[in-house]
Amino acid sequence: MKFSIEKREIDKILPIINKVLPKGKVLDILKSVLLEVENNTLSITASNADIQYRAFLDVYDSEDGKVLVNGNTFISILKNIPNTSIISFELDSSLKISSDETYYKIPVLNPEDYIEVEDLRDKVKLFKFSRRKLVKAFSKVEFCAGEDESRLFLSGILWDNKGNIANFVASDSYRLGLYTEVLDEELDEFQIIIPVDVYSILDEIEHENLDIGFNEDYLVIGFDKGFINARLISGPYPDYTAIFPEGIANELFVSKYELESKLKAMSPLSPETFGIKVDKGVWIFAISDEGEEFKSNLIGRYEGDNIEIYFHYKRFSEIIKEIDESEIFIHIYSENRPVLIKSNNENLKYLIMPVKL
Repeated sequence: MKFSIEKREIDKILPIINKVLPKGKVLDILKSVLLEVENNTLSITASNADIQYRAFLDVYDSEDGKVLVNGNTFISILKNIPNTSIISFELDSSLKISSDETYYKIPVLNPEDYIEVEDLRDKVKLFKFSRRKLVKAFSKVEFCAGEDESRLFLSGILWDNKGNIANFVASDSYRLGLYTEVLDEELDEFQIIIPVDVYSILDEIEHENLDIGFNEDYLVIGFDKGFINARLISGPYPDYTAIFPEGIANELFVSKYELESKLKAMSPLSPETFGIKVDKGVWIFAISDEGEEFKSNLIGRYEGDNIEIYFHYKRFSEIIKEIDESEIFIHIYSENRPVLIKSNNENLKYLIMPVKL
């Protein structure tokens, strides 16, 4: 096997391979990348327990064949070759990687020992979807996903599709994010739970038009010269619509700048929790474990009863950060019910549970 390729072409996929490769201590075969050349096309495959990624690149001066190499070594070598270089690869008992200025030789593994990665695009029903819209939807909720291994269904992002309404949901049971995308066309009704890592990988892909489908086991994402198979997380997902509170709420209207400024002002205390109190004004306050105190007037508009309520500082701050609009609406029903946080944009809503001190 041998081939040559421009460095800038292979550079495009290195960040994706790096994100797909498993981290920590795993078998060498699992942290390898498969290089296969056929008819002047190079396919590069990387995988982990949940995600399989394959890209196709044009090469020249090639001879067909395949080889398996350590993924981290492969990436590190290519990062150190100048961007304007032509890189040549040649396989004998090891893989030789050379450019005008550099030469490397690295050991290889048996490609027949690598896991089977199948292109499923012709085996599922595909529909078109914008990568930009999908990445935005994931980005608005992924930080709400849980990390509890005993509740794996909460570790992913739910895609709940009803006709032309796509709801994307993530929750760790302490907070919930819901982003709604109105589609240009009607799709089948379905619910699938997607690994959170898919978001960061899609964020690196430069192709805008995606072909998406799924079967019982995998979400399939196709794009120009490549595809991703992401193992779906077993459900069912809880009925998130039942969590949204109903009834009359106490309503706090505040600018995002004002709220973020006060949250930042209390950050030197490194508070785990903070409070909002309404009594002859609206106050935001925090007390650190060392007894340090912060208190400030929160400038905004409030409609409702006097109340004192507490939130987890980090979870609350992450929600506020993701709201793009300048005005934030906080709906407080009671000290024991989820608090609704949203803006004028009805596409994005968050719930957060108050904290009991």
